[in-house]
Amino acid sequence: MRRLEGRRVAVYARYSTDKQNPRSIDDQVRLCSERITQLGGTIAAVFRDEAISGVVADRPGLDALKDAVRSGAVDVVVCEELSRIARDQEHLHGTLKRFSSWGARLIALDGYDTESESAELTASVRGMLGALELGKLRDRTRRGLIGRHEAGQSTGGKTYGYRSVSKDGAPAVPVIDTTEAEVVRRIFAWHIAGLGQREIAERLNREGVLSARGGKWGHTAIRAMLRNERYAGIVIFGRRQWLRDAETDKRRWRKRERSEWRRREAPELRIVDAETWEAAQRRMHAGASKRDLGRLPKRGYPLSGLLVCSLCSEPMTITAGGRYYACSGRKKGHGCSNRASLSEPAIRAWLIEQVMSALGADAVLDGLRADIARSIGEHDRSIRAELQQRRSTLSRLETGLGTLYDLIAEGDASPTLRAKIAEREDHAQLQRAAIAALEHRLRRVPVLPSRDELAGFLQALPALAAREPTEARAVLGRLCKTPVTCKPPEQSRGPYWARVELSAAGLLAQHAQGALYASGGCGGGFSPLAYAVVREGAVRGKAQ
Repeated sequence: MRRLEGRRVAVYARYSTDKQNPRSIDDQVRLCSERITQLGGTIAAVFRDEAISGVVADRPGLDALKDAVRSGAVDVVVCEELSRIARDQEHLHGTLKRFSSWGARLIALDGYDTESESAELTASVRGMLGALELGKLRDRTRRGLIGRHEAGQSTGGKTYGYRSVSKDGAPAVPVIDTTEAEVVRRIFAWHIAGLGQREIAERLNREGVLSARGGKWGHTAIRAMLRNERYAGIVIFGRRQWLRDAETDKRRWRKRERSEWRRREAPELRIVDAETWEAAQRRMHAGASKRDLGRLPKRGYPLSGLLVCSLCSEPMTITAGGRYYACSGRKKGHGCSNRASLSEPAIRAWLIEQVMSALGADAVLDGLRADIARSIGEHDRSIRAELQQRRSTLSRLETGLGTLYDLIAEGDASPTLRAKIAEREDHAQLQRAAIAALEHRLRRVPVLPSRDELAGFLQALPALAAREPTEARAVLGRLCKTPVTCKPPEQSRGPYWARVELSAAGLLAQHAQGALYASGGCGGGFSPLAYAVVREGAVRGKAQ
């Protein structure tokens, strides 16, 4: 292993959750420092991330380390294990590729070194093992939470009306918060007496009662409370499963099947009696039945999720009749003063007109096509270079294996020789698989769209919005770099003022959906035309 004299060395340390010992960071730094000293180096900087999972790509400490490596302030990075950098294989290989392209060396105390001949194979194996360990950790965590649920202990989260109490170091258990429980009983009583969920939220906000999150109440929170069986003394665990989105890296949840739920009676946690609970459920069921009568099949709207109120930044949502958008912050009782309605046909026509005029200009389409052609060429050259490198590596491995096979034929069947053959065969197989994948990518030649094709796509937007509003919403979402900010009129019946930033990159992604340069086949070097334009103007509000 090459020594580190005169090199600018940084240590990266991380531990996963706030339930782990923060001293883990210090232990990692100490172990890395000992190895650096053995190799004749000194620590120039320490980067750390505390209580952050290795599956999270964006971490303050890791981002700062990347900036230092990119700027040349760090030549060598040392960490305890490769999994400290990332547990997700895609994130791990992406980070290693960046470090390599910036000329930095990475050393992990578990045996990884980018200067090692088998570094790529080691990273692949370690990434796979890290992913497997993460799966085991999820299973162990869920089993532990199920055990806590069955034992009547807290499983995390905050439910209004309860707090967690721990005595003498024992696991925390939920108990009724008497102050909040009184608010819960009032909510149920108001609901049974005939008040709507928005009325209840507004009444609590006027009284200055804080919600579970310490802010204002909204009608959705009231509805969730009225449906929460915990208030009737039944605790349910496992209704939701949290997943991490591979594209956005954000956590989202999905509802589990009812057969996966775990129910437990907990009379000590009952806040409302059985009679009150049943009366509240009867009224909610009756209200839902009335709303369902005569309801038409639900249709989408092309701009749903794309409009925000300029006053509170809450989404603008469609009203019951489907003719106007209104501020959801106002509807939820969050205190927004925006009472004005925005015509759905008017804002739809305005946005599509801005898209067609801004992104359909000849200069934009010509520039976009030139950018696609340039990226296709770079993509092809990059793949061919990597293919040549891997074929050369495979040739050396096969030559070396031939020599080792000759030794076996001559009678040298020692365990050491067999282990060396197995390792090189694995490495050769990895190279063959990578070569096959690269050759497949070379055969998938992207097609350069014509100017007429791109322009025709834009001209078809009005008909698409009328015929397939859900598909049109996805298209417009890719073309809008920012949400459409809607400023209400100063006078009650004046026009709205809309503002949006549009991007030609979205036009490329939409037109080439499923093609090589849109699906990630071009690799990290592809960057579509950096063209964006801001459009703003008046849009009709409520009809006169």
